[in-house]
Amino acid sequence: MAYEYDLTFKDYLSAQKLYRHHRKWPQVTYLFWVWILPLSFGILALVGIAFPTKSDNISPWTSWVLIAVWFAIGIPLFRVYQLRKCWKALNPTKAKSISAELEWNNEQIISSVKNRSEGRFFWSTICDYAEDEKIVLIFIRKKQFLFIPREALNEVTWKELRMLISTNGSPSC
Repeated sequence: MAYEYDLTFKDYLSAQKLYRHHRKWPQVTYLFWVWILPLSFGILALVGIAFPTKSDNISPWTSWVLIAVWFAIGIPLFRVYQLRKCWKALNPTKAKSISAELEWNNEQIISSVKNRSEGRFFWSTICDYAEDEKIVLIFIRKKQFLFIPREALNEVTWKELRMLISTNGSPSC
């Protein structure tokens, strides 16, 4: 049986968040690039603004302050831009949602985007599974996954899918 559902940008963001929380290294890199580095540069910029040099011309310290301001503001803005760009690559029609379909049998799981693409994955290629209250991730590879909103399937169907993944899926990526 095929299950139809719509994927939205909000679902995409939830999938990215769950991916970060499910894998250790993406969480570490996210914390570094989106929080630690911009805050460090922000503190450096504030120190540079609070304690300016007494030189009339542009000093190397002023250059470092300008670079720090650029990084403190630019890195978080680039993250937002990058997420939107990836969503647009997934959704070139610029519709508010992507109409998708999921079905499976004893041999494979089939994920398709209507009138655009279809992926057939044997159960042995499914290597991990993650879920929270909003979204479910089915990992095809370590950094590649299918994301499905929780409301797409009822709880009995989710239990069946979890059982198939745990019995037929690969133990690790």
